[in-house]
Amino acid sequence: MRKILLIDDDVSIIELVTEFLSQYKYKIVSSTSGRQTTALALSEEPDLIILDINLPDVDGLTILNNLKKTTNYHLHSGDHADRTKLYRIPSQRVINRSR
Repeated sequence: MRKILLIDDDVSIIELVTEFLSQYKYKIVSSTSGRQTTALALSEEPDLIILDINLPDVDGLTILNNLKKTTNYHLHSGDHADRTKLYRIPSQRVINRSR
């Protein structure tokens, strides 16, 4: 079973995404805390991480900088301002989503 790590401070988003992806047999591991993200990514070894960039406890870009030391990843953002910031972080690829 594929595993997804979902990090968002909005519990309703976690619930919605979890309900949707669970239909497709994904195992969802979630947290509302950005501080737990790096530890969860290392311990859970997810196939995909969905990370809110605008978290209240830790900036999502800081988390990405920590993750890039230990994992390979692709970045995705629908927000133009966030996408501009993401391009500054070395990664395999930034995936753009149009609104």
